[in-house]
Amino acid sequence: MVQRIAVVSRFPWLAFTIVLLWAATGNTEEKLRTWFDVTGKHSMKATYVSHDDEKVTLRDPEGKVFEIELKQLSKPDRGYLERIAKSDSDESAEGSPLPDQPLVIGQSKERGVALDVHPSEPEWTFQRKPNAGLEFSPREFSIPLEEFGERATEFVITPSGQFAALTASYPSSQTRVSILDLSKKKVVASSSAAGDYLAVAVSDDGQRVAIRSDDFRDKRQIGVFRVSGKKLKPEGNFMPFPDLTDTAILWAGFVGDDQLAILCENAGITVWNLSNYQEDCYFELEGDSAATRNADGSVIAFADKEKVGLFQMADRSFSAVQPVPNAFWTKHLAFSPSEERLVGFGVNRLVTWETDTGKVISDIPELKLPGSAGDCVQENFVLINNRYLVDLENQLKLWSYNGLHRTASAGGVTFFLIPRRAGRNSTLAIAPVSLPDPEATTALDEALTQPDLFLLKPGGTVQLDVSKVPDAEREKVREFLIARLQENRISVSDDAVSTLVASISNPQPVTAIYYSRKDRVPHTYNFKVLNSKVELIHDGQVVWSQQSNNQPSSVYAKEGESISEKLSEATQKPNLFFFEHAHLPKLIQKKPESEGQNLQWTFGESTVK
Repeated sequence: MVQRIAVVSRFPWLAFTIVLLWAATGNTEEKLRTWFDVTGKHSMKATYVSHDDEKVTLRDPEGKVFEIELKQLSKPDRGYLERIAKSDSDESAEGSPLPDQPLVIGQSKERGVALDVHPSEPEWTFQRKPNAGLEFSPREFSIPLEEFGERATEFVITPSGQFAALTASYPSSQTRVSILDLSKKKVVASSSAAGDYLAVAVSDDGQRVAIRSDDFRDKRQIGVFRVSGKKLKPEGNFMPFPDLTDTAILWAGFVGDDQLAILCENAGITVWNLSNYQEDCYFELEGDSAATRNADGSVIAFADKEKVGLFQMADRSFSAVQPVPNAFWTKHLAFSPSEERLVGFGVNRLVTWETDTGKVISDIPELKLPGSAGDCVQENFVLINNRYLVDLENQLKLWSYNGLHRTASAGGVTFFLIPRRAGRNSTLAIAPVSLPDPEATTALDEALTQPDLFLLKPGGTVQLDVSKVPDAEREKVREFLIARLQENRISVSDDAVSTLVASISNPQPVTAIYYSRKDRVPHTYNFKVLNSKVELIHDGQVVWSQQSNNQPSSVYAKEGESISEKLSEATQKPNLFFFEHAHLPKLIQKKPESEGQNLQWTFGESTVK
C-alpha cells in the first residue's frame, strides 16, 4: 500500500510528491548519483527507482522517495533515463539480460551546460581535505612484462595511493591496460586494446580507468574501461569538444558522482556523465592550460595564461578565480599532500599558491630545467619530469634521478616504475620512495656547510636597494624587507655580493573583467596599476624575483558610485602589503664555474635501476 502526501519541496527546483513506502523496496545496490534540473543550477543526490513517460521516481540517501516531472530534469539526466528504457526493452524482448558489451558512443548528442568562469563569491574560498599520508605501508613489488619489447608508456595514481593505472605498448601497435592495487601488491585487472593509448586517470575505487589515444592524428579520443573479474572491459569511448579538430587531451580525472573531467588544449574543461556518456557541463580556458583535482574529487583546480581558479563539482560553481602572476603560463598543476599548497609548473618557472587564500607564496623564475610536468611529492618538494627534485622553500635544484623510470606520487610517497631485465625475462618494479631520499638530504646538509656555495643563506648577508621605491613609501619598504630577511637570519651589508632590489613601477595600463554581484554579467574596465617587485641581482643578472600589483580582486560600489571610479580610487596607492609579507627565499644557490652549458645542474644525482 502506498500513501501519497503533498508536501512543500526543500529543493527550490522541484514541485514533487513525496511517496512514503510502508515496505522496503528497490535494489539495495542502486547507485547514488547527482540529478540536475533543466537550468543546471540546482541538484540533488538520489538513486533511480523507476520512470514512465511523464515522471521519474527517485530515492534520496535518507530513504524518502520523490516523483519528478521529466521536463524538469536536465538533458543528460533525461538521456540517462532513455538508456535505461532501451535496456529494459531489449531485455524484455530477448527474455534475458543484455550481453556484457561496451557502450560505444561517437559523440554526445547534445552539448552540456555552458558555464562562465567567474567566482560565486567575491573572495578566494577553498575547503581543504588534508591527506595525512597513505593508509597502508607501501612495499616494492614487480609485475611481469608479457611480450619481448613491451614497454611502459604511462603511470597514474589515485590521491589515496591505493590504486594505479598502467599502460604498456607492444611493438605490434597494441596497448596493455592494467589497474594495480599498490596496497596489496597485485594486478587487479588487465586487458589489451588495438592501437596506441596512454592512461590518463584511474577511479578512486580502482574499478575504472580512462585512456586516451596516442595516435598523432587524433589525441582527443578517450575510452573508459571497467573491471570485470580479472579483465578490463571497454565501457565507452568518445571525443570531447566535437567541433574541434586540432586539439589533444592534456588531463583527465574521475570527479563527483560517476563523472569524468577532461581538459583539452585550446578548448577548456568538459565534465562527462559516465552513466549515459553525455556531456554534463563545460567551460572554456585560454590556449594551453592545466588542471588537477583535489583528494576527494570535489574540486578541480585550473589555470591558463590569464587566470587560476577552483571549480566546485557539487553545484557547478567557481569558488575562486584570480589573475596568474605576470607572464606565467601554467603547463601543469598539482596539490601538495596536505592540500595547503597548489603548485603551478611552467616553462623554467614554478609558482606556489596558498590554497586557503590564493596568495602567491613562492615564485621561482629561471629554473632552467627541461619539462613542465611534475608532482608535488612533499609539502616543500616537487619532482619535475620524473627526474629533477626541487626544494620549494629554499628554491634549490636539489637532486637528479637518472634512468628509464616513470613516477607517480600520493600521500608523500613517490612510486618509481622501473623496467628491469633478468636474462630473457622482463619486469616492471613498483618501488615506493619518500623524497628527498637520504642521499639527497645528506647532500643538502653538506652543502649548507660550504661558505661559497650560496648567494643567499641563513647567517649570510645581502645588499638592500630601495631606490626604485617612491620617497613616500621607501622607508616602510626598507623596514618590511629587513624584517623578512631577519626571519631567515640574513643581515644587510654593503659588502655583500648580491643585492635585493625593491621597486614600485609607474602606473601601467591593464584591462580586467569584473562581474556584477546582481546579474553576474561580465564588464570590462581599463585602468592603471602599480606593480611591486622584489628581485635578487648577482653579476647584473636576476636570479630570483617575486611581484604583485595593487589591482583589487573585487570592487564594491555604493549607490551612485561607478566601478570605474572605485577602481581608480583603489589603485592610487601601491601594494605595500606585498613587501610586508614577502616570502623571501632562505637559500639561493650560486651557479658553479664548472657548470658551463649544463643548465640542469643539481647538488648530485643517482641512477634509478
